[in-house]
Amino acid sequence: IKTFRAEKKLQQAALAFIVHNLASRDEIQELRNIFLSFDTNGDGNLSEPAMYDWNGIYFSNTESSTMSSTVFNNVQIKYSEFGLKIKAGTLTNIDFSFNNVGLFLLGEDPMTISDITFVSNGVDLKLGGNRELALSEYTFDTSEIAVVTQDNSHLICNDCNFIGGEYGIMVNGDSDLTLTNSLIENYTSAGIFNQSVSQTFSPEPGDNEINISNSEIRNNDIGIEFGGDGYGAIVNNSIHDNVAFGAKIL
Repeated sequence: IKTFRAEKKLQQAALAFIVHNLASRDEIQELRNIFLSFDTNGDGNLSEPAMYDWNGIYFSNTESSTMSSTVFNNVQIKYSEFGLKIKAGTLTNIDFSFNNVGLFLLGEDPMTISDITFVSNGVDLKLGGNRELALSEYTFDTSEIAVVTQDNSHLICNDCNFIGGEYGIMVNGDSDLTLTNSLIENYTSAGIFNQSVSQTFSPEPGDNEINISNSEIRNNDIGIEFGGDGYGAIVNNSIHDNVAFGAKIL
């Protein structure tokens, strides 16, 4: 025990010597600033990373030739406000985790995505600005909202799994959804939610159209909820064991 106490005192003395003699005042201040940058809530401890720690990555270039050459491969994007916001390019093997919005796709320019993983985001995937996206054999789980569509976008899903959260797919504005051979389960609000635009909105062909076929929608609070502006076809689906409603049409 005496040997241990002696070694401990020697270590403390060595650390004190380094701090007081080898570090200048400016160096100490720099080290303090570095520590404070990791203490984001000011409690004196290193803070855990969290959503909104940074804004995200946004490509605003409108030139199609420039955007189409943008490539993201083997990337992790975490703890941001909107993750990656992009209009065109190639996205491969990307992990979106703990973002407010993981991936936000805009525009009509060519877009190729593959091997994308979403974990514990506020919204996994958001579509807008006339973006049409076809997904096959994708699984969305652990996030509050899997997909949000808006602004004339169109989500096409075949053989996809939406498993747990608050909402599975939110179809907003005059965007569209085509869902086939897919599973939607365990959402605390609604598996598919079509948000009403306004009482005076009259959808034109191709606007706010929801087509669901050969899919299973189960164990949600509400399986499918249509706002006043939604229309489409629900054909040959298994809708069962939803708590409040299998399908709710407003």
